Amino acid sequence: MDVSPEVIAEDIASFATGFFEGFRQNHLGESGVTQIRGFMTLIRGAIRDGFQQARDFLEGITTLDEWISENIDRAYELRQDHLDGFEKEQLSALEDNDTGSPESVDENMEEMS
Repeated sequence: MDVSPEVIAEDIASFATGFFEGFRQNHLGESGVTQIRGFMTLIRGAIRDGFQQARDFLEGITTLDEWISENIDRAYELRQDHLDGFEKEQLSALEDNDTGSPESVDENMEEMS
């Protein structure tokens, strides 16, 4: 079983982004950009909290050595890359499908920066 930061980050991001369609179905009255932004805010916060809870748990049962701590931090950073990629793909799909105007996508991308 591979527990490298790269695999952990990909697994977490894939699991979390797998709920996007359900989130969209629960937010049908919102624009596509608003759905994406809301979903990304939700999962980023949940993942951040989950990482902190995992770190707190591990620190409660043992002293984290530098290697473990660095790998937790690395997985968290890599997870951000995966989520950023997912978000860009979804926003691009809106443009490609012409369900969101390019102007609104650009404006919202600037707001997220």
